[in-house]
Amino acid sequence: MNKLTKYLVVSALILSVWCLPTDAAMKKASLECADFGHIENEEINGEGACAATSMINSFVFLEKQYSNLFKNKLIPDMDGDGDHDENDKNLARKKLHVNIWGEDNSGGTIDLVWKEKVKWFEKYECLIDFHGMIEEDITGWYKTTGLTGNTFPTLNFLYEQIDKKQDVEIFVEKTAYDHALTLVSIEYDDVSNTGKICYVDSNDPVQCKCADVNLDGGKIKLTSTDGNNSTVIYGAFAECPEPATMGLLILGGLGVLIRRRRKA
Repeated sequence: MNKLTKYLVVSALILSVWCLPTDAAMKKASLECADFGHIENEEINGEGACAATSMINSFVFLEKQYSNLFKNKLIPDMDGDGDHDENDKNLARKKLHVNIWGEDNSGGTIDLVWKEKVKWFEKYECLIDFHGMIEEDITGWYKTTGLTGNTFPTLNFLYEQIDKKQDVEIFVEKTAYDHALTLVSIEYDDVSNTGKICYVDSNDPVQCKCADVNLDGGKIKLTSTDGNNSTVIYGAFAECPEPATMGLLILGGLGVLIRRRRKA
């Protein structure tokens, strides 16, 4: 067998192996449950505040994860007493809720949840990239860059956001009302599209809860035994620092390392 023949045989073997069907890949991404807020949902002006509560629980994570950028900014000193504590979280949650619902409870729609979240970051001058998927027509929504409408969130979208250490609020359909949860982790089989997510549920936020998920007719179906039985995830909003901001943060970290080495 000459060299050319050997080369062709080896190439054919490589291609035959390369083209074999691959096994399903389990995708996993997780954040620390303890890094999120765990404040409990409550009624404000007669309406549940799950959306605002889930946001504040997410903001706690962002302030810890990106402390050089956001510490005490997303949840500022709301009561003016010079410290940052649970009262500030509750006051920030109340302000967000009223922004979403209005003083007369005439709001509360998902487009206002998106709008007030974006405006909160703008108000406190936090440079952020927003991402989202929502089964709603987003025509006329506030600043929709990064938001995809008329589309249910995908498992891969949720995975990518958590893998990038973004905070994610997911919105589920319930029998009498919709509910917001703060996503913490996801693992799923990208062939069978089945897996598990864990989250902070503001209705019982002391510990993170988990639920099985599967793709059913293009929708993520969430099945658990804690009051979120057989619900569909119809929306997900996520955010993380802008790439340019992250670049400055990394450069700042490198500068600190260089200075430390010089001192050593």
